[in-house]
Amino acid sequence: MKIFASGSCFAREIERALFLKGKDVLSWTPNLDGIGEEYFHRYTTQAIINDFSFALNGGWSEDNIVKVGDQYVDYTGYGKFSSLEDAAQTRRAVIDIHRKVLEADVLFITLGLVETWFDKSTSTYTNTVPYGQIRGDRYELRVTDFRENLEALRRFIDALRQHRPDLKIVLTVSPVPLRVTFSSDDVVVANTYSKSVLRAVAQEIVQADDLIDYFPSYEMVTLANPDAAWLPDRRHVRREFVAKIIDRFMTAYSEEA
Repeated sequence: MKIFASGSCFAREIERALFLKGKDVLSWTPNLDGIGEEYFHRYTTQAIINDFSFALNGGWSEDNIVKVGDQYVDYTGYGKFSSLEDAAQTRRAVIDIHRKVLEADVLFITLGLVETWFDKSTSTYTNTVPYGQIRGDRYELRVTDFRENLEALRRFIDALRQHRPDLKIVLTVSPVPLRVTFSSDDVVVANTYSKSVLRAVAQEIVQADDLIDYFPSYEMVTLANPDAAWLPDRRHVRREFVAKIIDRFMTAYSEEA
């Protein structure tokens, strides 16, 4: 069973745990030379979809890269680079790896946030906050709602199924909360709205497709003993707790289990 995972930093923990259990992971793994896990972090539904769309349909260009001080950043991806060439090379490498989704038997998607920024210059949603650029005219804050996320995911899944009609999908919601919000709400309120929307979206999609399932890693973390589940920052899940979640996942889904 070949697995491809996409999503926030919690998805990297999922990949790491599955890889260490000897599973065939096609997305990021600890032995991927030259590209750190952080370059695969995707925090919004639109950012997750972007990389697969760029990989399968094209459309990414160096116009997405902007110079911020003495560094170069592509806000549809992740990371800062000392040169335009390094930024473009890393971004293309990450996009190339996303083509492997066509070889996967299972796509594991971890939904993260609903706050995103829209690049009006390239008509592209960003993955990270365009710090240093948000007071200009190029980027626009958008707090996406239930309908926007639901329709975007449905279009994405339909497009994938044209290539792989038998592709199985497992949806999760990242338990990692917002650190800051650019909405008018308190960050705690904004985080509750964000997770509630994405949890409801996941449920709606699962109910309409027998090849899609929801795995409750979000509930496992948020309803657990906080000292057992979280690192002291209360934002990142302990790796040993992720390992327990993966054990439950394997018990539920693995043929050998």
